[in-house]
Amino acid sequence: MAAWMESLGPWVLLAAGAALVFAVLSRLFGGRRAALRFGVLLLVFFGTAYLTLRAGWGDFLDPLASRPALLHGAATCWWITAAYTANAALRRWVWHGVLLVGGKPAVPRLLTNLVSAFLYLVAIMVVLYFVYEKPITGVAAASGVLVFLIGYSAQPTLGELFAGIALNFSRPFEPGDSVIVGDVEGTVMDIDWRSVSILSLPGNLTVIPNSQAAGSTIVNYDRPSATVLRHLEFEADYGVAPVRVSEVV
Repeated sequence: MAAWMESLGPWVLLAAGAALVFAVLSRLFGGRRAALRFGVLLLVFFGTAYLTLRAGWGDFLDPLASRPALLHGAATCWWITAAYTANAALRRWVWHGVLLVGGKPAVPRLLTNLVSAFLYLVAIMVVLYFVYEKPITGVAAASGVLVFLIGYSAQPTLGELFAGIALNFSRPFEPGDSVIVGDVEGTVMDIDWRSVSILSLPGNLTVIPNSQAAGSTIVNYDRPSATVLRHLEFEADYGVAPVRVSEVV
């Protein structure tokens, strides 16, 4: 059994190296959507490298397995890659997936960058605590204070943002729909992370904050079908013949 395990070591390293090469090539030539595949393959590579060094397969690994720096380096790269992969998954399936409206992300770049920074900060704290066994109380406290200050100062913006996310998930209307939102009637022109733009019947552009739109009564004339019954009131002089009124109408 021991001999079989030792003979397996070179093949494991070869497979991990092949995964790394394929990951680099797919990232270089695969475009933006290859980022997630690149991260998964890097996770496989660094995880395999760590387990190989930890197990010490074969005599050729004994000099490497005795160096804690390599073990720590492989573990560190794995956690950083995990943050990268999670960020790539969010970009592909959330920011540019379910929250994509009209070909544009509904979430502002500032928030996506803050989420990315938070993921990497968590990975760094995990590395410090579990890999290098360093205290992270100070880092965690400073991070909590920073998050609190950002959240407190950006309360109105975050309120509009989350209301916009709720509208995008429920999708009561889309650009091009004829709607009534509150007391505004018109055609939806744009929906972004902050507001809804409606071209009203008189031809004016009305911008409604997401929080106000989410809390208003919404009537969509284009759902479930575009067939609509409208009641239009008009006045006519009593002296005009009804036949003439009908012709004009």
